[in-house]
Amino acid sequence: MNDELAGFYTSNRRDLLCYALTLTDNETNAEDAVADAVLKSYEYYCEHGRTCPVDRDPIGWMKVVIRNKIIDGHRHQLVVQRYRPRLSVPGGQDVADAVTDRVLAEQLFFQLTRSLTPEAQKIAYLHWAEGRSYTEIATLLRIPESTVRSSITRSKKRLRRKLGIIDAPSPGARAVNSRSVLD
Repeated sequence: MNDELAGFYTSNRRDLLCYALTLTDNETNAEDAVADAVLKSYEYYCEHGRTCPVDRDPIGWMKVVIRNKIIDGHRHQLVVQRYRPRLSVPGGQDVADAVTDRVLAEQLFFQLTRSLTPEAQKIAYLHWAEGRSYTEIATLLRIPESTVRSSITRSKKRLRRKLGIIDAPSPGARAVNSRSVLD
């Protein structure tokens, strides 16, 4: 960098920093914004032989760069605050472990539901994996809600049998004796 250019940046640094501090309450962010403006100005100088476009005042142009940098920083913070809960894993669990657990759960789900019909698999996935309600599934697949309910019930029974879990008889059900049927 030539001496004239370095002198320009040094002599205007205080003004640029004061301007940046009026836009942010954080001195570090203000320093970063000024440094970004100086860098952009220097890059423009290297490419065009001037510190800013021909029709612009160099200090005014650098203040626009500072303002844009600070606005971008605020927007970034808002996005981070908005999406941080979605990016974090509950219970302080390691992200890699959470992803592995999710992949293993999905693989197990697909292994278990392989014996179901394709429609039953789709309904089961929407209900158990995605947590959708019967109404949502019925609307999504354009089928009656009663079809969704019966499919989930049949799938649940089939999966329980496959896992060796035997349903307990319902309290109102009575045992049918083979002799009484024949009599």
